[in-house]
Amino acid sequence: LAIVYSFTQLQYSNQDFIRALEKIIKLKGCQIKEHDLMATISNYCQVLRIRSPVILEGLGQYFIECHKNLTVTQVSALAPVFGHLDFHPPNGFKFWELLEFYLDVKFNQFLPADMINILVSFLYIEKYPINFTSKLFNPFFMDRLHSQSNDVVAMSRQQLKLFDTTMKLECRGYEGPYLPKETQARS
Repeated sequence: LAIVYSFTQLQYSNQDFIRALEKIIKLKGCQIKEHDLMATISNYCQVLRIRSPVILEGLGQYFIECHKNLTVTQVSALAPVFGHLDFHPPNGFKFWELLEFYLDVKFNQFLPADMINILVSFLYIEKYPINFTSKLFNPFFMDRLHSQSNDVVAMSRQQLKLFDTTMKLECRGYEGPYLPKETQARS
């Protein structure tokens, strides 16, 4: 855990280390009891754009097997890696069913920025989370979002615009757009 975290902070990667991670995932996989290790490996892959099928399939299978024991923070690290790296998890239907159920049950426990990040990552691999639009554009959720720091709010607002626009263009059942059009003139 410490090594993977340190390499993430240093943004260091080489083939030997990736092969070692693949070997750990392949041999131990779902038997790993340290959930933070899998979340850190997921974060490492996302930050350094490592699209190793062995690692990503292992992360997907790990979520399917251990989702009941994962915390909100761990799911926030595990879930978006598939969208950001354009990788469909193994057992896709079961994975998405369990992930949507988990997000639905624990929606209010997620930080608003993390929830928006996860839902936007779904869009990248053409999974349209239409069931979450009423919760996402809810005044209570927006109040929670705007209680964050200004940097987080600005980034989250951009991702919300992306979510709203993409859902309007790509998803037939979407009743949006929910966000007002920008009225500021831009050069």
